[in-house]
Amino acid sequence: MIDLHCIYAPGLNDQCLLNRFLVSLLPKIWIQFGVKTHIFSPRWRSAELYVVKEKRLLVLIDSLHKQNNLIFLVGQSAGGSIVLNVFSKRKETVVGVINVAGRLCRGIKVFPTLQLASISSPAFQASVEQCEDVSEKTLRKDDRKRIMTIRPIWDEVVPSLTVSIAGARNDRVPLFEHTLGGCGILLFYCFRLFSFIKNICLDKVSVRKIMIARRKELSLPEKKHSDEKIHRALIQRDEWKKANTICISVSLPEEVDTKKIMSELFLEKKIVVVPKVLKERILELFQIKSADDLSVGKFGVLEPKSHCKAVDKKSVDLFIVPGIVFDRSGNRLGWGKGYYDRLLQGVSVPKIALAYSFQIADEIPHDTHDIRMSAIITEKEVIDTFDQAQYHPEQTERVDIS
Repeated sequence: MIDLHCIYAPGLNDQCLLNRFLVSLLPKIWIQFGVKTHIFSPRWRSAELYVVKEKRLLVLIDSLHKQNNLIFLVGQSAGGSIVLNVFSKRKETVVGVINVAGRLCRGIKVFPTLQLASISSPAFQASVEQCEDVSEKTLRKDDRKRIMTIRPIWDEVVPSLTVSIAGARNDRVPLFEHTLGGCGILLFYCFRLFSFIKNICLDKVSVRKIMIARRKELSLPEKKHSDEKIHRALIQRDEWKKANTICISVSLPEEVDTKKIMSELFLEKKIVVVPKVLKERILELFQIKSADDLSVGKFGVLEPKSHCKAVDKKSVDLFIVPGIVFDRSGNRLGWGKGYYDRLLQGVSVPKIALAYSFQIADEIPHDTHDIRMSAIITEKEVIDTFDQAQYHPEQTERVDIS
């Protein structure tokens, strides 16, 4: 299950009682937008070195990432530079970052100067200097699209020229004064912030990138345990028991293992059909009678050898479909080439996807031509989505298998 988690980093007055009270309101307000908030306390005016503060924030990010959460960062005022710095080091983990009225560079002939602004916090000065000298230079074009800066029209504390990032989305709102304007953005314009982030999170390219990285991070013991549970759940399905001809692809190392499933198919004397990539992005189906009928094909995937018999997709009773991320409506994101959408066009027999639990989202972007799955099996649950032509969200069934 993918949750959207925000780590919020406040400014120089983060230890002030009034500021702490205002900050305590954010999780209660932001949860209404489907955002779970984690408050990070930089303790800017403490003697703690900047590198230590940054390390604490990185530990928090890594901890949330291990729990299979989508993470974005919001930094207000002095917090803006530190969230940009850690974003530059966790681009594969953090989906996006928002700077609310925060200084990101020294600025040329601006007032107040960075030295004046950071008198009470050498760590803040170090954060801004690192942001300008190191972090900003590591940002590629695609990285910048995942950054938003937003500031009041008039800010007496942070010069406007020091807030923006080239190539990012840089917004202004009709608010005034640094503290009041920043708080107003967090309270009254949070819908704009979250719309920006959710558009990033629901972007197909970003979702694929995040999920592929997560699959590769799965440890071998965890993967083996999950694969066994998914395998057991699959062979207990009525679709499996009733099917005589089953189409299944050979898994990549980071995918749910299908080799053991294929062995089970051979053992049960079922007809095993494996797809093969032909010209013009077309998948054709071929029968294999053992693993010896496979060889490495396009994209490094094992495919049927040339001597294997072609099979019409209309003769297949069950399709076992790979994918990168799925939602509870049965929508699927693959590699973006459309192979399976074309293969499964007009197919009415069951289509079962195999995935790890962290590959399941409440909703993913999809097009009208995308083919929905009949069911999705993970190590924790089986999601039956019913007939796609009659699908309604309230009809989704969840069967716990953990």
